Amino acid sequence: MKNSMEVKFKAIAENQVFARNVVASFILPLNPSINELEDIKTAVNEAVTNVIVHAYPNNDGNISMKVTTFNNKVASAYFDR
Repeated sequence: MKNSMEVKFKAIAENQVFARNVVASFILPLNPSINELEDIKTAVNEAVTNVIVHAYPNNDGNISMKVTTFNNKVASAYFDR
């Protein structure tokens, strides 16, 4: 089954934890291992950090995060518009 979600939040460092936890919660139905969950949370953190540092160094924007699951796979995209 395919599922997807999109979340928009302020591009500030404090929201890195929020983004990691949202994605981790969203993919729980896939029954990931602890290691897989940690890897995904690390990837989310890096992506969000890149947007904050490179797109909005003055913390004046938003991040849109889209996550899709399909056939036990996860895809995510991060937008700075």
